[in-house]
Amino acid sequence: MMNNEKGFILLLSLSLLSLSSALLIHLLIIYETEKSFIYLEKERNKVDNLLLTTLTHVVNNVDEVMNGDDGTIQFRRGQASYTVELKEEVAKITINAQSQNGTTRVLDVDYHMTLGEILNWSERPR
Repeated sequence: MMNNEKGFILLLSLSLLSLSSALLIHLLIIYETEKSFIYLEKERNKVDNLLLTTLTHVVNNVDEVMNGDDGTIQFRRGQASYTVELKEEVAKITINAQSQNGTTRVLDVDYHMTLGEILNWSERPR
């Protein structure tokens, strides 16, 4: 009877050791995935901030803008370049934002100058 108990205890110990090792590895993988997600989310927020700040700057100065105007604005967290094409009362604004770490996105906006409204908004990766 003692030999059967020793075999059972060994099997149970090895099973618990394997299960706890698998659980630890799984938790480490989840931790690394969360760290990566947080990094990417911070980068996305930085680029969103660059896009919106540049759009606000261009829209506030749209009356002074000539057709085909372009420029680059340098920020602490990156840079954004813009081009403006005027078609009657609608200004087509394209903004290309890049964070310091290289994350980029492009924003295309149709802005109605007399109404002061954004008619069309589309974002795309570069």
